[in-house]
Amino acid sequence: MIPRVASPNIAIIGTADDGNYIEDHIRDYWSAFKKMQRHTAAWLLVPNYKAKYFDTEQDLYDYVASDKYLTPGYQGVCMGLDVDIKADNDIAMKVYFNDQSYGAGPLAFGIPDQTNPVYVPYANSPDLQSYHKYARRGFQTLQNLAANTILQKATGTPTASLSILNQPLPTETSISDPFSRILATILPFFLLIAFIPPVYNTVFHIV
Repeated sequence: MIPRVASPNIAIIGTADDGNYIEDHIRDYWSAFKKMQRHTAAWLLVPNYKAKYFDTEQDLYDYVASDKYLTPGYQGVCMGLDVDIKADNDIAMKVYFNDQSYGAGPLAFGIPDQTNPVYVPYANSPDLQSYHKYARRGFQTLQNLAANTILQKATGTPTASLSILNQPLPTETSISDPFSRILATILPFFLLIAFIPPVYNTVFHIV
């Protein structure tokens, strides 16, 4: 999974020395991601991901709202996270992703546009573009990394892991009847053709 976005910066709410083992593990994973691809064809395309820390969530919002955003001194943020560990069994996590391109092109989208409805009742086919964004641009991987990190710490097993399962969202029953659509389009034309001779004959005899 390669998040194909505008910048290698991973935003983290907190500090590097706050002892947050989940944020540290995710930071280390992305920092080493390019090295892991060294012997693959993707190595040249993978950026050097790096963590960029923000003291508060508002600091992150102010950063991406700045007029200087996406300039050399204000590199873009491709994804972010904020993990609040209250207890071993009480962990809250927020993730941040671009749902707009910010002028960086279609590949800058991290997740689908969140202003669109999550569920469209009349849709009768899978939204594969949205699935692709959620599954292959970091969102799914970030959640899975956090879940595996928590599991490994809780079990004391460094190799413990969870598998990702994608479940399609059920939709209303849809009936596809191409013949009915064609009939609704063609039938009026044939009815018009069928009425031409009697109308012609009637008009002819009247005149």
